[in-house]
Amino acid sequence: MALNTTGLSLNYSDAHVVGAKTIGATGTSTIGAITNSGSGSFNGTAGNLVVSVASDYTLAQPTIADVTGSITAKTLTSTATIAPVAKTFDGLLVATGSTVAGSTGNTVGTDTVALNTTGLSLNYSDAHVVGAKTIGATGTSTIGAITNSGSGSFNGTAGNLVVSVASDYTLAQPTIADVTGSITAKTLTSTATIAPVAKTFDGLLVATGSTVAGSTGNTVGTDTVALNTTGLSLNYSDAHVVGAKTIGATGTSTIGAITNSGSGSFNGTAGNLVVSVASDYTLAQPTIADVTGSITAKTLTSTATIAPVAKTFDGLLWRPVRRWPGARATRSGPTRWR
Repeated sequence: MALNTTGLSLNYSDAHVVGAKTIGATGTSTIGAITNSGSGSFNGTAGNLVVSVASDYTLAQPTIADVTGSITAKTLTSTATIAPVAKTFDGLLVATGSTVAGSTGNTVGTDTVALNTTGLSLNYSDAHVVGAKTIGATGTSTIGAITNSGSGSFNGTAGNLVVSVASDYTLAQPTIADVTGSITAKTLTSTATIAPVAKTFDGLLVATGSTVAGSTGNTVGTDTVALNTTGLSLNYSDAHVVGAKTIGATGTSTIGAITNSGSGSFNGTAGNLVVSVASDYTLAQPTIADVTGSITAKTLTSTATIAPVAKTFDGLLWRPVRRWPGARATRSGPTRWR
């Protein structure tokens, strides 16, 4: 005789994943199908049992012991994308300013489960300004806040979902596609001054002998970046000797040699700055103040010769000086004839 257990319901003592729980039966068993019933001629005489029917029996309900049960976490699907933001060169791979966000699916009931991306790190494939580069994510997402959870009386009975907790779910990590990233050059500040040197008049404005030199600031890490002033020209405001004049600079300074660059293993990870190159920087031109300049007179050399002319005796040592056209005759005293 079969035991019909369709009237029994099996329920966990607790609807969540975490914690010890049992499965117990409630409801009523009934008499099931009766087989191999009766014997012989089935007429009820000695040795001939009639074919039994269910109503010929009554059923003492079984005592059903609870058993240990377990509930496995439901796997959430997830998606996430990177929102890239260009950063200024800092010698590191970390994609400062860029973010990653996403969502989950395959929840229970009305559950809304946030995707916690704080465990993800975003990094560039290359820490320099020049060259194609991507931003990729590494690390692990986790289950975030759960909202709109449960329903009805929240007791786990039909139509009354319990309020879910994070441990009721497990998360399938999202596949996060790399995105194109960009790094902008860091702007160097710069200062420069003119060291004036007086020159001898040469009819030109160029401030021969004077020099201009300077330095840069706002570098990354321990970088020392020289200021290349070879593209500057120094000129006087006036090419003559007499009169106040200044020396000013025109043209463009550029980035010079970079020294003492990078740190640690130079791989761009935290505390390990890459070795900078000139294209990682851009230069804000220095404001170069004009300085007072001076031009000294050019010393002329001179030569002279006497053109002798015989004179008629007149008892004097001197003779009139031959005057050239336009010359003014002067006499400051006797001129001895030689």
